[in-house]
Formats: sequence, C-alpha cells, structure tokens
Amino acid sequence: MTFYCRSDAKDLYYIASNLIASQIINKPDSILGQAGVFDQDETITDTIENWANKGIVPFDWASLVEYRSKALCNTKVDLLIYGIGKGYKRPRGYEIYQAIQNAKTVLAIATGKENAGILYDALEVDVLSENPVTILRNHANVVICGDEEALSLLSRKNGRWL
Repeated sequence: MTFYCRSDAKDLYYIASNLIASQIINKPDSILGQAGVFDQDETITDTIENWANKGIVPFDWASLVEYRSKALCNTKVDLLIYGIGKGYKRPRGYEIYQAIQNAKTVLAIATGKENAGILYDALEVDVLSENPVTILRNHANVVICGDEEALSLLSRKNGRWL
C-alpha cells in the first residue's frame, strides 16, 4: 500500500490525476472504475480533460465504469477510483467489496478530519465485517491519496509514505 499525504488539496488532486493518467499512458485501453461521486472529481476530471485536449494523455481508448448499479460491481477494472468517507455517493456493503476485489489497482481518495476515523477503522482496526473497505488491507495494489487531516490517525507503520 502506498500513501500520498499532502496538506494542499490541489496538490493531492494533481497527484491523483497523474496516477490516473499514468494508468492510461501505460495501458491505453484501460477500464477505469469510479465508485463514488465527490467534489474532487471535478478537479481531477478537469485536469485530465485538459491533458487530453492538449494531447498529453490519450484517453480515446479508455473506458469508464461508474458503479451506480449492483450489476456493475462485478466488472473487472484496471483502476478503481474510490472515495473514502462521508458524503460520497457510492455502492455500499457487499457491492463495494466486490468492486474493490475486482480491481487490479485501487486509487482511494480521502480528505478532511471527518473522514480520519473512517480511514483508521478501514486500515488499522481489527477487520470488521460491517466495514467492507477493510478489503483494502489485503488488496495487492492500493494507493491512498489523502490530506493530512484524513490521514492523521494512521500510525504510518504500514505501507510506503510519500
């Protein structure tokens, strides 16, 4: 697990945008999954669209799967973009467990002090059956982008911190 921790949200979203762009550059026909609709999407989407319009990143062949129905949670994706925390509109329970399990890579984004406890419970408390996001601990390739507040309760003993 790799953690990117930044104090400035703009820097955080730029990192997330770069990670998404890197996926597309390395595999132009990538299938991206989006489990969560959140404000940051506009910043990330704006950055990626700007790069696409300038010809920096070839998004022509990539596909996006938005997890708005239970059936889509079984779709295998190359990169799952997942918003952790309160206020994110996304599948719950077993559906998100399936979506995470079916992703080759998970890019999780968390911001704000109000989400620090949720992230802590997901990554450091004993595995809870009622919290399907704990599957991130056992996933082979997880990148978490968070601001200092959201990551403040984590011990930093696990993963690589950048």
